[in-house]
Amino acid sequence: ALTNAELLAILLRVGVQGENAVEVAQRLLQKFRGLRGLHRAPLSELTDQHGIGEAKAAQIKASIR
Repeated sequence: ALTNAELLAILLRVGVQGENAVEVAQRLLQKFRGLRGLHRAPLSELTDQHGIGEAKAAQIKASIR
């Protein structure tokens, strides 16, 4: 079984300098207080996060229900 961070990392595919995809996913989950918070967050708030552009934010939003 994979953790939420590992599943989110699969969506992200890559990290950013200094953070791998799992670390970026963990940061997002912590910032938004879990998957529900990511789902409820406006797209603009996701794209404000380091390493998350419009395409990745849209993928995250589309994947989380």
